[in-house]
Amino acid sequence: MVLVLFGLASVSTAAALSDRLYWGPMRYVLYAVSLALAAAGLVLYFRRRGICTVAAAKRERRRIVNTTLLVLLGGSLTYLVWNYVILDLIGIAVGLPWEPPKWPSL
Repeated sequence: MVLVLFGLASVSTAAALSDRLYWGPMRYVLYAVSLALAAAGLVLYFRRRGICTVAAAKRERRRIVNTTLLVLLGGSLTYLVWNYVILDLIGIAVGLPWEPPKWPSL
């Protein structure tokens, strides 16, 4: 019985922490960390493809720009669709209390 109560308390604590981190002032820090990780991933990707010097980067400029734009656009669209479409629909389908989506304020 104690383990069940501990499990329920853990879930509610995690949900409260998630809300505080996502909708609080840490939101922009999380966005910055995400962008930094995407940039690091792109650097590693291009280095493994043999683009290690500035001269090679100048030669492959179009490939670098296109790939970077594709990653940023794909990541943004995936984030928006996952957060505001799929999770909302799943939440409604399983009967969670529904409220209008909290669209990000710019």
